[in-house]
Amino acid sequence: MARLLRPYETRNLYSRLGIADTAQPDAIKLAFSRLFVEYYSMKGNTPENNMDVDAIKQAYRILSDSWLKGWYDRIRTKPRVIDIIPDEVHA
Repeated sequence: MARLLRPYETRNLYSRLGIADTAQPDAIKLAFSRLFVEYYSMKGNTPENNMDVDAIKQAYRILSDSWLKGWYDRIRTKPRVIDIIPDEVHA
């Protein structure tokens, strides 16, 4: 059985909040509130939980701002620059 990733273990901001890529602002806010309460107040003050809280806050900060969310959505669908540079440049 696969282990679920903790919020700080994934780079996908939507996955950190447990929402779909098409989530509306209300769903983003609700997911953030639910996870923040779960990790901040219910799970205790451990280094791992603090990393989770920071990851959840970062995801919410970006996804709740329409400009930053648009920027994030654009960069995650484009290839990385390193993937499209010809091999001769790397040598």
